[in-house]
Amino acid sequence: MLIAVVLGSAAGGGFPQWNSNAPACRRARQCDGAAVARTQASLAVSGNGRDWFVLNASPDLRLQIEATPALHPREGLRSSPISGVVVTGGDVDAIAGLLHLRERHLFSVYAPARVLAVIAANPIFGVLASDCVRRHQLPLEQRTELAGSSGTSGVAVVAFAVPAKVPLYLETGETNPLVSEEGDAVGFCGHSISRGGPPLVTH
Repeated sequence: MLIAVVLGSAAGGGFPQWNSNAPACRRARQCDGAAVARTQASLAVSGNGRDWFVLNASPDLRLQIEATPALHPREGLRSSPISGVVVTGGDVDAIAGLLHLRERHLFSVYAPARVLAVIAANPIFGVLASDCVRRHQLPLEQRTELAGSSGTSGVAVVAFAVPAKVPLYLETGETNPLVSEEGDAVGFCGHSISRGGPPLVTH
């Protein structure tokens, strides 16, 4: 069975957005129960309750980890049940949170080749030491099993291309920001790997 925990459900910037004085944001700052503050959209999934995978690393990731007991350290002075991060695109809202995971923790980043290239080209992501953080290409229309801390994690994903626009920070005067190439962003189906039986597909 695939276990899923919603880490955040707000759009980019979170809610309330830091520079918004809209009525809904004012209500959230006043702790109105009908306008509850939310962090940016992200999800965590596990197939065994031990290895967890974050789907898109939002800038709010540290707060999301602290608010989610399943993602807290469990062993020794330093540890984490986060075995990997699956990235669906190169937008800041999907990759900035990777910088929170720079404390030499062993995990994997799964992303389309074009997104991995964006990460590799930005020197700030060098804080994710290559001897600790493995980067895996997420091929389209192929099943990829996600590696757990001690073997199989019980989770596999199948990525597929989706319409997208070029990330804002990659826009140039020579490109149409509304047009992107295949692999700039993906959606995916998550599978729970069941021993002795077919996987259960979730969306």
